[in-house]
Amino acid sequence: MNTSKVRITTSAVFGKICSIVGYTFVFPFFIVVGVGLADMGAKGALEATIFSLFCLAFCVLLIMQGIKIKRRNRRFRLYVGLISAERMTSLESMAARISKPLDFVRSDLQKMIDKRFFINAHINGESNQIIIYSPVVEEGNVAASAATVKANCKSCGAFYVRQERAVSHCEYCGSPLS
Repeated sequence: MNTSKVRITTSAVFGKICSIVGYTFVFPFFIVVGVGLADMGAKGALEATIFSLFCLAFCVLLIMQGIKIKRRNRRFRLYVGLISAERMTSLESMAARISKPLDFVRSDLQKMIDKRFFINAHINGESNQIIIYSPVVEEGNVAASAATVKANCKSCGAFYVRQERAVSHCEYCGSPLS
């Protein structure tokens, strides 16, 4: 499948799972660490405390990973909105708009391209722009009507204008537009 909808959805689900598992188990391990530290004289308390500290660290890492994934997905939707609604392709303009350094925006977009969030896209290093190639429209998909409709992609939120009865695909994530 040549769409990024699967990638975005998988990423969102994985981020939620990380957060849920991390938050679910962080508190029991935190309590075990506290009890173990309070009762250090008991047999096996040191081992239980060390094990609980490792589990607590793992839970914190899961929570941090979940937050990181959720933030990346939010930035993806923000980038798509800037590119599709405002036709902003300059990385400098995007960086100024979202109040992040240019290097962060460049590497963030490159990671999203590498993870196939954006399809048919690349970053032009010379002009500091993201270039998104429109997918080829197959013959016979465009209706005879010249009426256009403004809408947004249900998958990535991109704004687009298309012919009323045309069957096409989102130029950002590749999902079919209805």
